Amino acid sequence: MGTSVVAHVSSCDVDKRGIAEMLRDDSGRDTIDLSFGGQVFSDSLNFATLALRSPKISNVVYFLSTSQLLNEDDTSLQAQLFFRLASSGYRANDVAARLMRGNGMAAAPQVYQTPFSYKGVIYPDYNGRKTEFFTVEKQGQACPESLGRNRSFIEAGYWNSYARTAPRRNNIDDLARITVLGKSLGKRVLVVVLPIDFQDIETLSPELGQTVRQFALGLLGDLRTAGIDAVDLSDIGPGDLFSDRWCACGHLMADGRKHVAAAATAGLNIQAAR
Repeated sequence: MGTSVVAHVSSCDVDKRGIAEMLRDDSGRDTIDLSFGGQVFSDSLNFATLALRSPKISNVVYFLSTSQLLNEDDTSLQAQLFFRLASSGYRANDVAARLMRGNGMAAAPQVYQTPFSYKGVIYPDYNGRKTEFFTVEKQGQACPESLGRNRSFIEAGYWNSYARTAPRRNNIDDLARITVLGKSLGKRVLVVVLPIDFQDIETLSPELGQTVRQFALGLLGDLRTAGIDAVDLSDIGPGDLFSDRWCACGHLMADGRKHVAAAATAGLNIQAAR
């Protein structure tokens, strides 16, 4: 399970398999792909919990985009109430805490989708950025894919996705709880930290690159301190392993997806041998 990174395929790719399909082919295991574009942290957490409780499922692989950890109250109140009953009680679906924060019925917008300011420039919300910037960048792309044209906007996008704020501690605590749940059921939860395009970020701004690396290292340390079995793929190599590099969304070319699938397969095999 995970965001659009799991299934995204570039128009330049010859191999059109997503990460879940590659994982199935590499591991020889039957797989169920529960990823979809825009999947928020609460969605992934709840789906993983329900999957663990199915007698037909023995492993859960959580492909974690760091941007998922920035949010709270990211589903509607109705969905939050339902999943608290159907899956388990997590901080992410703590209704009392939500009401104390004063959030309403609707899902709160994901942090990276809201308007922001970077280096004195004010950028619109996600829909505005798609209209004003993404459309132009997408139209200008060819094969092989490139970093893009409007470097100031692209740099701002990477800051917004990876350095705007630190991951919420409550979300890391919930990942630790689902790890414990998996062990109690005799099952395995493998968290795969998805790649970050460090090379392009550092090309745009060495200072921003250093900040993003520090955030990524801090996250990995927090995951391991919390007892979460995590495979760190945040730094997998050059920018040409990434697709849609102008959107700072972590989409991958076929070679990048193959790397992630192979590492997830190895992680499952290592766990099985323990």
